[in-house]
Amino acid sequence: MDPSLPPSLRILCFGASITAGLYRFGLAHHPYAIRLEARLKHGLPSTKIDIDIDAVSGDRVIGGTYFDRLRPRCSKTERGAYDWIIIQGGGNDLCFGQTPEKIYEELRKVWRIALDSGARVMALTVTETSDRSARTRARYEALNRMIMGYREDRFHVADVCSALPWPLEEIEQRRIWDDGLHFKTVGYDMMGDVIAAKLIEQMQGSLLSKI
Repeated sequence: MDPSLPPSLRILCFGASITAGLYRFGLAHHPYAIRLEARLKHGLPSTKIDIDIDAVSGDRVIGGTYFDRLRPRCSKTERGAYDWIIIQGGGNDLCFGQTPEKIYEELRKVWRIALDSGARVMALTVTETSDRSARTRARYEALNRMIMGYREDRFHVADVCSALPWPLEEIEQRRIWDDGLHFKTVGYDMMGDVIAAKLIEQMQGSLLSKI
């Protein structure tokens, strides 16, 4: 076992339908956590990986159950605290007409709950939709800029939106996207690849800083 690597890693993947891996209009699920776990086990072979998923399709940061779901998850349990909490939120709020500024204010409160538990937080940007209108794109871009601009100790961002942009070519749309909002399994696997790479990068950087 590599003594520089953690012997175990507890991760919570938290969010709504994208985190749940919803596709086929809710008849099937393929969460990104499946690929994330596989990538982490390959990249950290001496580390025991334990991943939980807490995802409610259609949930919102504003007026939803994000706070009620996250608080008990961040309480101490027999299995121990989470080392990382991966959080995505805001997409459904944008669809319900909430402003990027208000969503960001509430996301910061969600992140605070996770950070106060002692975990590191990996926030995910909000992935795009098939609505290519200038107004909708501007709202998504505004929220993602705020998410990526947040700075705090133990807080990190994985820009899954930039990694999985809405394809210009129809063949790529059919390959990656299931509908105008959710991915097919290949898209969720791509998300898992991006998040795993970011997690490993951050952990390696943290270890190097202690040398």
